Amino acid sequence: MGRLRTFWKGLLAGGAAGAGVAALAAVNAAVAREVPEPETGALGGEAGTYQWKPYSAGLYVELLSDFLGEVVRAPAGIVAHTRSAAFAVRAADERPEAVSSLVLVSPTGADHLSARPGMTGAAFYGLLHSPVLGTSFYNAMTSERGVRDFARERLFYEKRFVTPRLVAHYYAVSHLPGAQHAATAFISGYLNTDIREPFGRLRQPVTLAWGKQDAANPIEQAGLLLGLNPRARLEIFDRCRQMPQEEHAERFNALLRDAFRA
Repeated sequence: MGRLRTFWKGLLAGGAAGAGVAALAAVNAAVAREVPEPETGALGGEAGTYQWKPYSAGLYVELLSDFLGEVVRAPAGIVAHTRSAAFAVRAADERPEAVSSLVLVSPTGADHLSARPGMTGAAFYGLLHSPVLGTSFYNAMTSERGVRDFARERLFYEKRFVTPRLVAHYYAVSHLPGAQHAATAFISGYLNTDIREPFGRLRQPVTLAWGKQDAANPIEQAGLLLGLNPRARLEIFDRCRQMPQEEHAERFNALLRDAFRA
């Protein structure tokens, strides 16, 4: 069997881009026993520092496509979460030979978070880049309290998963030098992308993983995607919001094994 390459790019609203490499550490350890060389890729930050650039959904799709072609250089199994799952769908559609299968956790872009920002979003984007108001707003949203509240209300169903260590990690990553640039695009809607047409064209095996209690990206979105591509299948995780890999780790790992054996 070929090598498995897993990609995970999490963006905690408010700019705490920290749900990434750490979130898949346990998954990688479990899957590695049966699938050689699981790897994570953090595109656009987390592994180091961010650089200023006009972040957009198209940029992330380009980064992922380039990584597949220049680094992986073999058909890859991709695991992706929310917006990054939308980017993975577009990359898999544009470069089908580079992607063998996908596991997508609560992907956006079916109907929810699919539209580019209008004038209001553009104005908000400008405000967030202002040296005083923008910095103050960003620091408030990515404070330890802001991170903790968001994780409890949007990411996890079981509050016990929101540990001081997790909050500290999200906080630290969201305050890397330049981290606010990607986060500003995220908050303003510049990372939104419509995946309906590319998802319908996918020929690779696709598994959707969805938390039944996901309030940020409701499970009804899964029904829209399944209607677009009959080859896709859905796994629903009860008592779960957007982090099945944490709240149902054993079952999620089993799902990955099945998906990448296919």
